[in-house]
Amino acid sequence: MKRLNTILLAFLVLVLALGLGAWTNLYNDTTIVVSISPDTMSVSTVGDSVDTMGYNSVFVLGHIAAEGSIAGETLTAAKYVEFEIEESTGSGVWSDVPDASLTNYVAGNNDGTIGKAALAAHQPGTYYAQYMGSKRWIRIVAATTGDFDADEGVIVTALVIRTDAKYKPVTH
Repeated sequence: MKRLNTILLAFLVLVLALGLGAWTNLYNDTTIVVSISPDTMSVSTVGDSVDTMGYNSVFVLGHIAAEGSIAGETLTAAKYVEFEIEESTGSGVWSDVPDASLTNYVAGNNDGTIGKAALAAHQPGTYYAQYMGSKRWIRIVAATTGDFDADEGVIVTALVIRTDAKYKPVTH
């Protein structure tokens, strides 16, 4: 059920980002890839790599459950989670995506940060950005900072939404 809710949330974010007129062609034009499956984490998690070849537009989405959820970890100014985007040409060498290659980036420990769940304005929730870089492969990293309790952790998931396919219809 968690996976279905995450996918529905991804479609909603995509439709809002692209405009309601784009809804009619989403099935033939779009694929959603789970980079980090919904799970409880207490240490940094590196998502699966996603191939962006064949798509003109790529969105990344990271979601962290609200405090008081099943996991129960309380985030503070010294204990937080950042969603960071990394890119690669396929050689196995990964680097942070430059902020200029993302929309909606935020200041973080590294370039390529699209969201920081901590306190005040950075409450847990959904963070997204459009990737405008030129590398073939991307992945999402949910990076923890601070002392997380291994028995509690936080619930995170991350998706890559590939759209505006060069060859249609896409294979689902």
